[in-house]
Amino acid sequence: MAWKKVQFRGMDCIVFEGRPGSEKYPREDYFYYAMRHGESDWACPITIEKFVCANYWGLIGAPKPLSFSNEGCLELDNIEAERFAERG
Repeated sequence: MAWKKVQFRGMDCIVFEGRPGSEKYPREDYFYYAMRHGESDWACPITIEKFVCANYWGLIGAPKPLSFSNEGCLELDNIEAERFAERG
């Protein structure tokens, strides 16, 4: 897997599906967050969170800090989730 560029809510972000391991974060000036997949669909992320232990999908890097709900997550709509999960 490799980092890929994705538009997210008006920002040029980068996404990595899976755990980067020894792969370096490509932008030191970005803010990085974990993404969680659903219980029944492992192919698409459903939330962005500061930390994910179970149902980990990948990482997103954003040029600005993201705002989270009181529950500590940012829910993705179907279009956003599919955009992150696109291969290629």
